[in-house]
Amino acid sequence: MKKILLAFGFILYTSILSFGQSSVTMQKILQYPKYTFSDTVRMTNVPQEELYARAWNWFNEQTKTDINFFEEANKRYGRFTGTSKIPFQSKIAAGNDYVKGKIYFMVRIFVHEGYYIYEFTDFVHQGRLTFNTITTAPKYPYRPMADKDWHNMVWEEMKVAVKDHIYPMVGSLRASMQKESDQFGQIVSQRDAEIPLEELHNADIKTLVPSKAEDPLKNKPKTVSSTKKKAGSKTKK
Repeated sequence: MKKILLAFGFILYTSILSFGQSSVTMQKILQYPKYTFSDTVRMTNVPQEELYARAWNWFNEQTKTDINFFEEANKRYGRFTGTSKIPFQSKIAAGNDYVKGKIYFMVRIFVHEGYYIYEFTDFVHQGRLTFNTITTAPKYPYRPMADKDWHNMVWEEMKVAVKDHIYPMVGSLRASMQKESDQFGQIVSQRDAEIPLEELHNADIKTLVPSKAEDPLKNKPKTVSSTKKKAGSKTKK
């Protein structure tokens, strides 16, 4: 009986210890937001119906190349949702076969009267050795299965691969949102038709995620920051 009690006590102790360690690990992970590219873009004098039509055209074109699954097109709420993936292969010879795979992510667009919001978020790596959800953590935040330095280098490679894939998509979206749809007449916008790709790379694009999944249509559009104006977004007079 004593042996049974001792065994039970040992199992309980190790379970509590393991839970405590995992809780500490999760706290370290959660202190960094998910890797997200998001912005609110003003489109003065452009009605919601026109922005919806432009976003529809962009999504429809992207399904031929980048967006793998068009999940939602909700005209009532002005919302688009899709999923996509990025092929990933490490340039580090050692261990490349283990991390070779895909980085899946979500694409969301919200349109409203006079502005729209875009989000590229929820980047998740999957391979033989999965790196899980990519966050803004400067180093690999999860428990490494092998060499820690190697994990950190691959972690940084994944962030670069995501940026190289998302920046052209952002540039394409901004350009498409300036093009008039067939169902409306000419509408003059107060933003440039397209940000050059080299300027977009240098722009201060946000990498953040909202603390809660609130409906962005309830929020007022934010003004464009001075850093973004310097980076290439000019307001026409």
